[in-house]
Amino acid sequence: MRRGVGFVASVVGILLAVPVAAQVPPAADGFVLGTDDPGRHPSPFIGNGRIGVVIPPLGIGATPSIAAGIYEHGPRDVPRVAAAPAWNGIGVAVGDRWLGPGHDSVVRYRQTVDMRTAVSRTSFDWIDGDRTSGIEVETFVSRASPLPAAISLTVTPRQAGPLRVRFALAGWSSPPRLPLDTLEQTDPSWGPRELWYPGHMKVVNRMATVDGNTARLSITAVPEGRALQFAEAAEVRWPMGLRAHSVTRAAGDTAMFELTLDAVGGRSYRFTQLTAFATTAETGRPVDLAARRVADAGAAGYTTVAAANARAWARRWETDLVLDGAPELQRVARAMMFYLLCSADSGTAMGIPPMGLSSGGYYGHVFWDSDTWMFPSLVLTHPDIARSMVAFRARTLPAARANAQANGFRGAMYPWEADERGVETTPHFAAQNASSEIHVNGDVAVAQWQYYLATGDSAWLARDGFLVLRGTADF
Repeated sequence: MRRGVGFVASVVGILLAVPVAAQVPPAADGFVLGTDDPGRHPSPFIGNGRIGVVIPPLGIGATPSIAAGIYEHGPRDVPRVAAAPAWNGIGVAVGDRWLGPGHDSVVRYRQTVDMRTAVSRTSFDWIDGDRTSGIEVETFVSRASPLPAAISLTVTPRQAGPLRVRFALAGWSSPPRLPLDTLEQTDPSWGPRELWYPGHMKVVNRMATVDGNTARLSITAVPEGRALQFAEAAEVRWPMGLRAHSVTRAAGDTAMFELTLDAVGGRSYRFTQLTAFATTAETGRPVDLAARRVADAGAAGYTTVAAANARAWARRWETDLVLDGAPELQRVARAMMFYLLCSADSGTAMGIPPMGLSSGGYYGHVFWDSDTWMFPSLVLTHPDIARSMVAFRARTLPAARANAQANGFRGAMYPWEADERGVETTPHFAAQNASSEIHVNGDVAVAQWQYYLATGDSAWLARDGFLVLRGTADF
């Protein structure tokens, strides 16, 4: 089946091809994915079901981060899932040279994703002329309250000399847009890069301060065409007693902190960053809430935050699919479930886009994939998360009823492609899908009934599920 542009992928399919290079044997327990190739493509992502982030090849550097349910609507475009301001914009420089994407100077490289805890670890030696520096990076997005994202960076210069480390929260440039609300056909040369760019958030406020061995950064942004505000607040810490010169900047779309020090050869320097998130869906001052959340996480400390995240994921893995005697199939099955869990959480009332929280693929719209392909596995293993997916359809029932009425039908007509409001968002060039792929109504209804069969929750059925079933039946 085509979706207008012929790309066939899903949150499951795209990521099974990502994390493990062919020459690297998988871990015996089927939980660790890894590669020794710094040039591998595409990159894996990790998440907690509310925030996802693509892991950079070198472990540091700004990469797309997608927040569940945060959409924008640019001029003449279709609504799209929006890219959050980058919170992993870390840079490292030895002397005057910043560590970049060139891999000819990177040796002893290793990157893993531990699916037990959704932690990515990257390590390598960076060689620049006659200087060598060891780099170790750990990244995770906690599944435990207050759901902070965390990065640990350790730099070990082998020789003495100047070392610079930069941390930044940064907005993204507005993408070159296509008029998808009126475009009648796509160019055959277009691919995902041309069509599936993530939506844009406009930065409206940013701040950077330093106090002792702690830097505090914050940024607030508004998705184009939406009134919602999205805020990030970060705390960066480094060891006390470092002889360093710090510079803070908050210019343009960036809140940035840079630390310069005279490094001792052979000594390791560790920096930690905790980042919290909030929106106006939760409070009128999301930047204040994000700041309180990161302060709570900072007071607990990086080690405690990491332990809480590990416990939260351990509870998720109490339900598992164990395949004896098939280690490769075991790894594949766990990877499928892992990336579903990275893209969905309880209490969100959101469906899962085809690419999960990994990218702006398929514009981040919710298709029938969410109800038919992703939901059944979750309703049997994590029914609280599956409830969010059926709740999305119940929450957007008024939009489905309005869609039916606009098309001359009674009942509820769920859209072929939905944004966070449940509105039909199919690009104009694929309008035939919006009008003819009406099996989506059946997919929505079946998922609602499957939730009842799996949970036996008759109170939910009477309050929510029945209304969706009746609306689709009337249609």
